[in-house]
Amino acid sequence: MQIYVEQQVEAGEELQTVLHPSSDQFPPLETVCEVIRCEPDGNGFLLGTNISEVTR
Repeated sequence: MQIYVEQQVEAGEELQTVLHPSSDQFPPLETVCEVIRCEPDGNGFLLGTNISEVTR
């Protein structure tokens, strides 16, 4: 999964994410991800992550 963030995150860190759908037909997607890479992008950073667990 690719994520845009405002602060730099170190490779190897674990993050919890929540992706809210645009419709109430589906529940939010909640995951635990490991950061694989962090690259500067404009005023923030693009993270490349590996989803290690889908919690919901």
